[in-house]
Amino acid sequence: MVLPFLLAACTDPAAPEPELPKPTTQFITQARAWLPGERAALIARAQRTGQFDVLGVNLSDNAGDLLPLDSVYEIVANPYWVAPLAASPFGPLFSLSGVRVPGAGWTTFGFDIHIVNTNQANDTFDWLGALWFNNADSTWKGMLLGASAATTLPATFVNTAAFDAGNAKSGAGGGEVKVTGGLTAWIADGTGAPNQFSVSSEAFLSAAATVTTGPYLGGLRRTVLMNININNVGLTRVPGGLQAPPTQTASLSGFVFGAEFNCVFPSPCTTNVPLLAEAARRGRLTAAQRAQLPWEAAGAVR
Repeated sequence: MVLPFLLAACTDPAAPEPELPKPTTQFITQARAWLPGERAALIARAQRTGQFDVLGVNLSDNAGDLLPLDSVYEIVANPYWVAPLAASPFGPLFSLSGVRVPGAGWTTFGFDIHIVNTNQANDTFDWLGALWFNNADSTWKGMLLGASAATTLPATFVNTAAFDAGNAKSGAGGGEVKVTGGLTAWIADGTGAPNQFSVSSEAFLSAAATVTTGPYLGGLRRTVLMNININNVGLTRVPGGLQAPPTQTASLSGFVFGAEFNCVFPSPCTTNVPLLAEAARRGRLTAAQRAQLPWEAAGAVR
């Protein structure tokens, strides 16, 4: 993935630079350096509040593994995007009319979670995903997950109900939640067009290291750079939600930093939380299983 950039550095400086492809999504990612103390504060907040816990997938304890040392990826408006009629924007702020509009203050990262349960072969699964969150509100965050047998994910139709029905082993699902101002969730329900999530490439930027905290304790993790594309994925508000709007569309493309977690249970990855997280997403935990979760009750949004 970085090879074209390395080759470009060795070519004739007088040669014209090739034109980069223009993303067709409404929002793109843009790297910037961390502000002094910003990364440490975000890690502390995520671990304290469970900020990186969406739909039962809890990455909060591993915030330090997910956020690189030198820079962060923000969500910004794509200058080449042309709005279709009646578009429902994915953006971070509400206007006075209650319709979402683009603005600053959102960040995203990617992750690759590979779980192998040697006790039950059918519990092996691999998730590729992206999480976005509001920098000013730890309760406002969203996530998309895609099931894959590789480090890439082809353009995959997103439907959370179908994803859950397939035991999170095929397809893609996700949504967004916001607690401040009244608990509200928006679920990717198969609306939108083309309603696809993909990861076109993944590069490993570090050697494997042992995970020392969180639900993948004892497993291995590596820093990764992923190229994601969220192409007009429709999100519909769950009945009972108090926040506007009733529907929105997630649309984002670009490179994001993140981490790959490789957890072979029961050894060396000593916790069964990854398997419980999958069950929690589908609401199939017993009281005894629920007691083993390191975050709030299964299905709770924090």
